Amino acid sequence: VIDKIEPKKTGTFDITCSWQLVGKARTISLPSYTVTTRSGVRLSSAEFPISDAQGLIQEKISRKLDCSQTIIFANILSTVYHPKSIYKLGKGAYLIRGRGKAFACINSFASGPISVEAQFAYIGPGLIFLSNAKSLSINGNTVFQTNLGVDLVWHVKEHTLIIDSADKCSVTIPAAKKENCLNLDPGRHVLKLASYRLDLPSEIMSAIGELKPKPRTHPVSTSRVKLPELGSQAVWTLDLKKEITHLGISESSESEELWVAAQERSGSYIYKISLDGKVLKTIKRKAKVLSLWPARDDIQASAFALLVGYKDDYLEAFSKEGKSLWRVKTRVHPSFRRGDHYIAPWFTDPNPPYNMTGVYSILVGDIWNQGKEEIVVGRPCTVEFRHLDGKLIARVATRWGNNTSLSVLRKRGGKPPLLLVGKAFTGRPGITAINRHYKNVSDNMFSSLPPGYTSMHAWLQRGLSHMIVSDINGDGVEEVVYTLNGHWNELRVYNGATGKPLWVRYFGPGRRNQHFITGLKAVDLEGDGSKEIIAATKEGWVCASMADGLPLWEQRCGSTVRGLGWLKYGAKLLCAHGDGTLSTIDKRGHLVRKHTPVPSPRALAPLGRGLIVAGDRGTLAEFNFHSSNGASH
Repeated sequence: VIDKIEPKKTGTFDITCSWQLVGKARTISLPSYTVTTRSGVRLSSAEFPISDAQGLIQEKISRKLDCSQTIIFANILSTVYHPKSIYKLGKGAYLIRGRGKAFACINSFASGPISVEAQFAYIGPGLIFLSNAKSLSINGNTVFQTNLGVDLVWHVKEHTLIIDSADKCSVTIPAAKKENCLNLDPGRHVLKLASYRLDLPSEIMSAIGELKPKPRTHPVSTSRVKLPELGSQAVWTLDLKKEITHLGISESSESEELWVAAQERSGSYIYKISLDGKVLKTIKRKAKVLSLWPARDDIQASAFALLVGYKDDYLEAFSKEGKSLWRVKTRVHPSFRRGDHYIAPWFTDPNPPYNMTGVYSILVGDIWNQGKEEIVVGRPCTVEFRHLDGKLIARVATRWGNNTSLSVLRKRGGKPPLLLVGKAFTGRPGITAINRHYKNVSDNMFSSLPPGYTSMHAWLQRGLSHMIVSDINGDGVEEVVYTLNGHWNELRVYNGATGKPLWVRYFGPGRRNQHFITGLKAVDLEGDGSKEIIAATKEGWVCASMADGLPLWEQRCGSTVRGLGWLKYGAKLLCAHGDGTLSTIDKRGHLVRKHTPVPSPRALAPLGRGLIVAGDRGTLAEFNFHSSNGASH
């Protein structure tokens, strides 16, 4: 809905756009650019903040205007099941995001890939609607042109074009192969186009994808409906008196338990802890724990409760009682062995002085969408695939570095899944991809850069610290999001189907082989179906980027961010800092609270409506959220 207000004379005006939506507004931060009701109705504003005036949703402005100025309210209604949002591109021009991206404008628009001369236009991959239109061009290709203004409804994928003309006119349709030049009498004309000269739906999607909305400049009031806050008093506290290194929660339907790994000079300790803070089992091992995988579903829970990866190359499975079920040694791929020595021993040789060993990453699931779960293990220059009982399926060689990150890329535009492997620290910035036949198809995937960007990589100066595979823009194809850390730090996003680089965000220089970007999340802050990318740094910055790479907000919380968590309940980001504090940030980037829940918080684990916080000095605690009246949730 686009409303245009034109003053008849110069003056100062109070202008209100009001909505009577079905159901009360949910308890969210208001004013905002988006509001949802308890009945599932969703309203999104392009430019002006929304406020809740006793159940009446309003957008208000007060401004001095002369007769030549206009005010435009642009809003889109949708549901929480198929959310959409609207963003301003220019005066009277808008980008619609969510399920089914589109472009809309009142009056003519010419910028970038879209040029349209019309009184109103709506352009999507499946539908084009133009009112009093004379021309339309997409990506430099003329799609439609006429000598007089006509109304047009074009069902693009059905090849059906409806034209209403008040007078005789000449219509040119260069996009059509046959019916591209027509002389029409006044009235309605329904045309069935045989075929197009170009892939029109793809061209429209490409053009819309290149549109960049303007930053919202209208201030949003800081007065908010109070959201539940993290209680300052712990539900329970436990002191393990050792450095906590890993934290995980089992997610099977049978039981929900907390698993913790801690370290001291004499070796490692693995604890099974109940959700009321009682130590149920203590396991001692000599080797350092590098990775932890609690069972994530009932299939995994029937085979093991916990997998642990150690620096000495061993992978061990434990039952829910803490009993060792099996223990296997991972090994470097034999192709790296040449007689009595190893190729590139600084990457591959498990023996002194190189000591290239360690199970750095674990992933368990139905990797290939074949109804059978497997264990995937990342170690230096090798990825192993194993059955849930630990038996080896295959070893795959990778080049070069410790395989510290594992993710599955499933939504590839109809292509089979790939296992993606990230390395830190490494000689190459690219990602290794392994197919369902356990073949390494590339050690350098998702490594190209967009035009205008320069590769800042240098041998053994940096590595991949975080990797996320998720459909962040709602187009049905997963994106590959990862960070490179070291002498130069950056965030990269790629299309998972084509491998095309979508955008890059530089974070600047750092020290060789150090983690500058310390946390990465992909979360739907706006509730519009697309996900924002949240990156945290060792300098205490938390930076949010929109799905298309545009900066959304930045917040400096203090010292180094050591842990980053997202709590759906309360819609907040949580940051554990090196100075011993915990910051709470709302979805608008406002620093809501900063306090010290445990000494030196290091790891965070959301748990229902609460949070498990682990400090590296051995303190473990659970905190619950409290409503504004102090009631516990």
